[in-house]
Amino acid sequence: MKLIIPIALLLVVACAAETPPGYFQESYTHNAMATQFEIVMYAERSKMTTSHLDRVAEEAFTVIDSLEARISTWRQSSQTSRVNREAADRPIRVAPDIFSVIQNSQRFYRETGGAFDITVGPLVELWRACKGEKRLPSAAELDAAKALTGFDKVTLDPAADTVFFTKKGMRMDFGGIGKGVALDEVARVLRGYGIQTALLSGGASSILAMGAPPGQDAWKVRVQHPLKPDTDIATVQLRDEAYSSSGHIQDMVEIEGKLYGHIVDPATGMLVQGMAIAIAIAPTGAETEALSKAFFIKGEEGTRRYCQEHPGVRAILIPKPESGELTPIQIGFPE
Repeated sequence: MKLIIPIALLLVVACAAETPPGYFQESYTHNAMATQFEIVMYAERSKMTTSHLDRVAEEAFTVIDSLEARISTWRQSSQTSRVNREAADRPIRVAPDIFSVIQNSQRFYRETGGAFDITVGPLVELWRACKGEKRLPSAAELDAAKALTGFDKVTLDPAADTVFFTKKGMRMDFGGIGKGVALDEVARVLRGYGIQTALLSGGASSILAMGAPPGQDAWKVRVQHPLKPDTDIATVQLRDEAYSSSGHIQDMVEIEGKLYGHIVDPATGMLVQGMAIAIAIAPTGAETEALSKAFFIKGEEGTRRYCQEHPGVRAILIPKPESGELTPIQIGFPE
């Protein structure tokens, strides 16, 4: 049996050829966060039933919906929207779990030297407008957007669970980490019900593997060529790990004779050049979501340094070649 996950980078997750005796498998899908989430669970027939897994999946998807309702910037009633409206005027209190997401985002900001930054929204919006007009932003536009970007301008109070912006016009956006947080929450729900073996996916780029399929050592993920579906670029094995990919090889706009994607380097305010795909593998979904963006920006040298400092993290970088084929660079994998 093969489980096909419909995602932009064309991943194929190869499961067991057949479910071993004594086990059964159920799959569930749910639309949220502008993507499709999928849960594939294995269970022992002597311990659980299909109706049991149905209830587990229902609760897991409810958790995703609750998270989205509180962090979405598209919903004016969300906690994130309230922070974005009011946090420059006074500290705004958020729910403890949302504060934890913000704290983790702050940690990733510091560990990546600012490459991952949930306050990058003003730069993203500037580039979206400029790409629509097929022009580059002016220096003044870039300076204005950069002035409203940077987690160093955010003050967190863990004792009160409050967020404060030091500049009016700043805003947070969890689009770069939200799916990973959701997968971590789904895994927490599943483990609470005794589920040890499952594959969770969030749309086009996020996977969290719990355990391994019965009879196998790991979930095997084939990374297929984004322009040649019959060609594999790399294969990775996941067991109690998460996987996230970032890239814009199929999301390019030509401006003044040069192709531009959508991933912004907060340090320069410019769209990143030279990278096609960056993949991060780490213990949690939130971590891989943040790191895949950071690795895309940091490039090979910065990614190697990060993985050396964080032994539980691996990466696959696929630079955009001047000509010829895409060639993956594996970092942090066993020799």
